[in-house]
Amino acid sequence: MLSFQDLLPYLQQGAGRNRPGSKLLHKFYGKSILHRDEIEQVFGDAYPKYLDKDRPRELPEHKKYRKEVYENVFRGFKSRVISALDYIRQADDFDVQWPTTDIQEVDSLQTYTGKGFSAEGDFVEWFFSNVKSDYVDDPNAVLLLLPVEQPLSDAEYPRPQAMIIPCQDVWMFRRGKFAVLVAPEKTMLPGDTPDEPTGNVLYFLDHDSYTIARQTGLSTNQNGQRIADWQILGMENLYDLEGNLQGQLFNPPRHYCSTMPARKIGLKRIKKTPKGEEYYESLIADALPHIRLGQRNQSDIQVETNFHVASKEWRRSTSKCKQPGCTGGVIHIRDDVKGTKSGEPGAIIDVRECPTCKGTGFHDTGSGLNIMYVDASDGTTPGDLRNVPSGDPGGFIKRPIESLKTFVEEFKRNCEEAYTTIDMQFIRKTPYDESGASKRYDRQEMLRTLVVNGVHIVDLMSFGYECIDAQRFGASGRLGEQLPEVLAPVRLDLENAELTREELNNAKDKKYDPTLVQAYEKKMLLYTTGEQSDEYRRYVLRTQCDPYLDVTEEMKAYLLGVAFRNPDSPENRAKIERIYLSLDFDGLVADALREDADFWQKSLTEQYNEIVRRGKALVGPQTVGLAATGGAGGGAFPTIDPLSLKPPVDVQQIEQTQQKQFN
Repeated sequence: MLSFQDLLPYLQQGAGRNRPGSKLLHKFYGKSILHRDEIEQVFGDAYPKYLDKDRPRELPEHKKYRKEVYENVFRGFKSRVISALDYIRQADDFDVQWPTTDIQEVDSLQTYTGKGFSAEGDFVEWFFSNVKSDYVDDPNAVLLLLPVEQPLSDAEYPRPQAMIIPCQDVWMFRRGKFAVLVAPEKTMLPGDTPDEPTGNVLYFLDHDSYTIARQTGLSTNQNGQRIADWQILGMENLYDLEGNLQGQLFNPPRHYCSTMPARKIGLKRIKKTPKGEEYYESLIADALPHIRLGQRNQSDIQVETNFHVASKEWRRSTSKCKQPGCTGGVIHIRDDVKGTKSGEPGAIIDVRECPTCKGTGFHDTGSGLNIMYVDASDGTTPGDLRNVPSGDPGGFIKRPIESLKTFVEEFKRNCEEAYTTIDMQFIRKTPYDESGASKRYDRQEMLRTLVVNGVHIVDLMSFGYECIDAQRFGASGRLGEQLPEVLAPVRLDLENAELTREELNNAKDKKYDPTLVQAYEKKMLLYTTGEQSDEYRRYVLRTQCDPYLDVTEEMKAYLLGVAFRNPDSPENRAKIERIYLSLDFDGLVADALREDADFWQKSLTEQYNEIVRRGKALVGPQTVGLAATGGAGGGAFPTIDPLSLKPPVDVQQIEQTQQKQFN
């Protein structure tokens, strides 16, 4: 049970916007925030600090250019991983199965965690809307289940709420033992504005009990120390018979959970202390080094590409700059004849760039910015005429393309390794020239990763249901009666239409079991036409109702002929009707859809009965037995002579082949 001594240090130091000292914080508090901030920086839009490094021989304008043109090409990496977690919920074997109970429906756990549980909807919807992203962004955040508001009477059930407490608000966390969490809500203090309340709300929990401390005031004593006033759940004043306050009694409420109703949401635990303090890393932590390297290479690619597109220009110049005082592109500013500034007459006191040639030292009518001039003014021809040099009058300095190619290759490798490190390479854009075996391998790697993460996420969800059930029904002694079973998915659909088409063709070519072929055909129809299309629903109905689903049309005709040769009997007539039902199945369904717009809304039994009825009406009475085989009284089929098989010719007996040839 919580004691007031557990709360007191945090109440003394955790007032307002203050944070308690490091001794009151868990060991991995700062490390958890750094990890969260690292992920945010890597996938953010701003130019990251780790890229703000000087490259060898890099000019200041190039460094500035990097910042101005920076685009985070890895921004979609994290969202792809988070979206991949949706496969867990979309799996056909993920389910929340509820037991039967005699508790009134309006008070049941299933109703409470239903559509009205949160603004997002039911508990499952809230869980995947909130936990899914924080599971990747902030693995040291805490999933908390707690009744924030207490029931007004004993006749009411508590109403637990689900919250995600970010790592910076997790002051202390020892798994299953003790936790101090800062609530997302704030209280109004004297002097606060309604838009910016500053009072803290603290949650204290241990294995058996919990309490909520709400700050109601903040003042400063004579010694300059800040003193906070708190309203604490479970704190009772004790009075004597005359009504005088004698003291206070702290009796925190019980939460009735089997363990503390708070858990960190991360899966990959890196460190743990003997006291139960934990540090988790994100699912994508191992990919961060490769992403940072990729961002560096991408930044270098942008600069290197700019060098190739806007390479340095050179021009031949046949005359020097004619600006008075210009020498080699600079103008020397000299002191006056009295040496007023330097003490030496005519001494150089300043050097300035020539405004005419812009520091080049050559005469040119164009811009001198970023242009290299080649001196061609010294050569003369006979007669002291200027020698006009041969070749181009100017051009651009070419840079080797190999450096750019190297950056591009390294960038591609960084991208691939970032996904491969976390077994998520399948969610990248699959190259068309990649083999089917490679695609299947990548899919299996991702499947295993998602199954492992799916089991953990489902375990967190089950933990949430257990805590809500215990807090709501534990006091009444009906703990666990309504607890649902959350099934962890193992059949995750990671395919698309192209992969399904390949596997369908492969299954047919290798003559796999018809049941497996039908599964691929069903999935292919789902991708092509949609779940609500007539084609898809007709195919599903056929797999459920066709009595000769795996039999070819030729074999059905043969079976029908055999059935007509059999003696007449109710069983034989039923068999004939079943064969006709299989042969005419698609047409019968088409007739039903044309005449009954609500056909798909009927139950499976009603749909089957309707098709059978239409099949009987279409076929009508049939003649079977001797009459049908051309016997006494004639019939619909001619008499079939008994078949006799002759032995094959033995090629070693020359007499047989010669006799056959001459005959």
